[in-house]
Amino acid sequence: MKTFKDNTASGGSLLTPVRDYGGDWNTYGTIWSGGGGRIFALSHAGSLDVFSVASPSSGSGAITKVKTVAATNPAVIAMESANDVWAQGSKIYTLRRGIADRLGEVKEWTYNEAAGAAPFGSASVVVTGVGTKTLTGWSPGPGTIYTVGTTPDHSGVASSYTGTTDLMELANRDVGGGIHGDVHADVAACLASPPADAKPVLGSAPPEEPAPQAVSDDSPDPAPQNPAEFTGKFTLGDGSPGAGLPVRVEAIDVTSESSDESELTTLGTAVTAADGTWKVALPATLPDDVRQAAAANGGAINAVAHVDGQTGSGQVMRGTDFVVAAPASAPATARALVASAAEDDAPSKLRPVTDAMGQESEQPNEVQTAYSWASRDELNSLDTLGERALPEYQSDTSGIPQGDPFIVKGSTPSP
Repeated sequence: MKTFKDNTASGGSLLTPVRDYGGDWNTYGTIWSGGGGRIFALSHAGSLDVFSVASPSSGSGAITKVKTVAATNPAVIAMESANDVWAQGSKIYTLRRGIADRLGEVKEWTYNEAAGAAPFGSASVVVTGVGTKTLTGWSPGPGTIYTVGTTPDHSGVASSYTGTTDLMELANRDVGGGIHGDVHADVAACLASPPADAKPVLGSAPPEEPAPQAVSDDSPDPAPQNPAEFTGKFTLGDGSPGAGLPVRVEAIDVTSESSDESELTTLGTAVTAADGTWKVALPATLPDDVRQAAAANGGAINAVAHVDGQTGSGQVMRGTDFVVAAPASAPATARALVASAAEDDAPSKLRPVTDAMGQESEQPNEVQTAYSWASRDELNSLDTLGERALPEYQSDTSGIPQGDPFIVKGSTPSP
């Protein structure tokens, strides 16, 4: 078992190795941790082993088994049959997706390691209405749960639920997209312990520096933004300026198509300055397709700016910023709106590029397929005669699985 840290915020690698603990972990089908120095491992035989790990951030400590919970325990049975299981501190969550005639739910189980006490009490339902495609969940911090469904192109959309007692409420239906696979999240920095030099205060903390003086009325106004230019700023993961990066600006409302591919229309290139800012002027003569798209958009030209970089450890980083400009021939209202939008535009961060972005996922082998939920569901699904399951197809107008239209009374009719 290997452990990693995300150091991209300081220019490091997305997966910085911490330690390879070794050992035989092949007897476990699912392993998860919610912090607190505990690792939960569900064996293929059904029992749950709990391990204690010392100094996980440095990898200098050892892993020791502290408890085994029998496969007959109701909580372990729920974990074994769940579509996903994760932890946040001493709280363990099990997610069961919905089926054709019933929505799914998320249950919360409290782990207790005290001597002589039951390892788990009774469960409480914390999220209801889980859909048929929701297969993954995780908690970025106490009182928060994210769930995400699965799609053929791995563009699953995550939803968030929050609450401290009883049922959690839906907070955001669309936290983020493109998420698939297992997600293991640590507590956010704002929930971590304060620094050692933090000073305790009663009420609001007093300002350490005097408030800045107000700008006088006779101060010169800042130079207005030229609406005929695309502008922006790129920063690294830790917020420092991304200097010396090549920028390409491409129109996004139109594409120039060839016989076998479709490419965006390039409007210009630049290199970021020392402070991460960049600027690309509109071409003197716009391509016909871009000019037509601008006319249909009230005179404004929508575009996307791309930058690519690489950390010292070889991690590829990418930045994207959606920008807008308007030529001198555009209406005055369009130029004013473009200039105002450019002044309010926030910097865009470079983010790590993972192998899963734009690449086809590796297909599971026979052993992985045998342990998948779909394989188990197929083994347990019987037709009305108690035999194997009949073929099914998914209707495009109904969420309920329908019988195969090409099967009549168990056989395919002759043409």
